[in-house]
Amino acid sequence: MAAQGEYAYWRVVLWTSRILGSVIAGALALLAVSYAVSLRGAAPDTEDLWGFIVASAICVGYVVAWRMELLGAVISLCAVAAMYIRAQVLHQWLPGMSLAWIFGGPAFFFLLYWAFGRDGRARRGA
Repeated sequence: MAAQGEYAYWRVVLWTSRILGSVIAGALALLAVSYAVSLRGAAPDTEDLWGFIVASAICVGYVVAWRMELLGAVISLCAVAAMYIRAQVLHQWLPGMSLAWIFGGPAFFFLLYWAFGRDGRARRGA
């Protein structure tokens, strides 16, 4: 009986991360589309282009994580890390940590599910 309760718990973690990741990916996609429309043919500057690349990588990571939790989580976390590294190197400041938790939170839950969930243990032969 405990195994079923544990399985249900990890399914909740998986679906929570899927829903949060989808909301974040959708919001970032809407922001990217609205920005592209506002340019009206003008070329974006490099700062905006970098933001678009990072936002796209986060979205791609969460889409991939629907099927492959580990790969999607790594893609999203690497994109968030790239955002922080670039801000520190070029501007000598770090964005608030709340951004890291917002954009990287679902990826952390995907990693937890992959490592400890029923499917994750079965994949590794545990």
